[in-house]
Order: sequence, then structure tokens, then C-alpha cells
Amino acid sequence: MCTTVFYSDNGNLKKILFRIAKEYAYDMDFYHFHQARRTMWSFASSFHEATQEERIYHLQEANEQLQKILEPAPVEDYDAIPYEELLERYNFIQTRRDKVNKLFGDRRRRPYTFKE
Repeated sequence: MCTTVFYSDNGNLKKILFRIAKEYAYDMDFYHFHQARRTMWSFASSFHEATQEERIYHLQEANEQLQKILEPAPVEDYDAIPYEELLERYNFIQTRRDKVNKLFGDRRRRPYTFKE
């Protein structure tokens, strides 16, 4: 669990939270992409034998995952958030990382390379 880190300048805290939010959005996009790809891959071998209803079902499952990627992530205005709430969000980072690790299991994710 993250421990609270107090910054005299909350600009550093805002930068950390912004970077973590970008990483989390990337992880979730990658997860949904992987789920859509897995759905299509598992269905590929039986596509020619499937009924129209089965095809529609599997394509809708993949489409739902892809639509989650296409939805823009909300952009936070960290300047408008009180410092106490920023600290709460900072302390929540490990919980979100645990959630992402649970979603991916043992599969390794590619590292992030975000341009500033």
C-alpha cells in the first residue's frame, strides 16, 4: 500500500497523478484490445461452421471491447481538485495497480513510453 507523501509543492503531486492516469488509461486500452483479439482468435477456427446468430454474438463481444478503447478517457483538471483529494488519489495508486495486475495475470505488458 502506498504511504502518504506530503509535498510542499503540489505541482509534483499533480504531475505524478497525471502520469499515473495516463498509464492506467493505456493499461485499460491494452486490456480491452487483448480481450477483443482473444475473442476473435478463439472464434476464427469455428467461424465457417457458426450460424449467423453465433457470428453476430461473437462480433458484438469483440465490438464491445473495441468500443471501450474508442471512448475517450476523461481528462482531469488537477488544478481544480483540492490538495486533500489529490493525496487520496495518490494513496489509491497501488489499489489501481493491483486491479490492473489482476486483470493481466501473469501476462507481461509492454512498458510505457509517453512523450511529454
